Amino acid sequence: MQAIENQTNIEEVMYEIEFLEKKIFRIGQLLTFAYGYDGIETITRFRQDNNYNLIKKGDKIIGIFAICEITNFGDLVRILDEDIIIFTNKLS
Repeated sequence: MQAIENQTNIEEVMYEIEFLEKKIFRIGQLLTFAYGYDGIETITRFRQDNNYNLIKKGDKIIGIFAICEITNFGDLVRILDEDIIIFTNKLS
C-alpha cells in the first residue's frame, strides 16, 4: 500500500516539475516576443551569475519607427484570417 502512495507522490512531483518547466519556457517565449532577441541578450547579461546588478550600464539602441495605414484592414483580417500576421510582417 505504501509503495502505491510513494508512486503517486512521485508522479505528482514529476507532474509539477513538468508544469513548471513549461511555464518557465512560456515566460521565455513571451520575453523574446516582447523584447526581441537583442532585449533577451541584454536581460541575460543583466542577470549573469544570478547577480542582479541594478547599477550595470545598459546598451543604447537606435531604432527607426514607421507607420503605414492600411485602408480596410478589417476586411483583410477577415479574408486572410491567420495569414494576416504573415502579410503584415512581409509588408513591414
